[in-house]
Amino acid sequence: MEGGALVPKTSVHAVSVDRVEPPFARPADAALDRIVAQAELLRAQLDAEELARRGDHQGAVTRLYQSARVLDERGHAAEATAARELGATMRDETAFRVSAGYRKSMQAGLRRGASTELDGAAEATLRSIGKTFRTEAQDAMADSFGAGSGGGDGQAAGPGRSGRSATPREPGKRSSAGTKRRRSKRW
Repeated sequence: MEGGALVPKTSVHAVSVDRVEPPFARPADAALDRIVAQAELLRAQLDAEELARRGDHQGAVTRLYQSARVLDERGHAAEATAARELGATMRDETAFRVSAGYRKSMQAGLRRGASTELDGAAEATLRSIGKTFRTEAQDAMADSFGAGSGGGDGQAAGPGRSGRSATPREPGKRSSAGTKRRRSKRW
């Protein structure tokens, strides 16, 4: 600063930089890179949805397809496919409106590992990229209620969801389990 005015100046500094060459560099962590790729997919989806809400459907599709290309180049084919599928849901106003459940489920699945209700197509897409939806506690609870024998969706197989066919009761009779109902002592 000279006389109250800013004056551009140049200065030279010596810098020493040590670079780690590939034979000594730490290898890339594939699991971490996959998590980063999924986070980038979520960011691309949120950006694209914002563009689509403003009516820029072409911009939304372009954002997701660019993300898919980058993910493909990094070796994340499943995440790239998911980005392309999301792009297809934003190609026009009608597709965007109809796909709200799918897109919301994709967001929920990408944001957290466990979720209760997801759109079927989104669940399949998320499963393809390695996302899980249930915690060990949820699995244990489902197993304790006999849901472990079902098709893996938390519901038991067979008729009546229990896998057993119901036997008809005679009118006025209690269930065949033989348990007698009792009133609580508090009431």
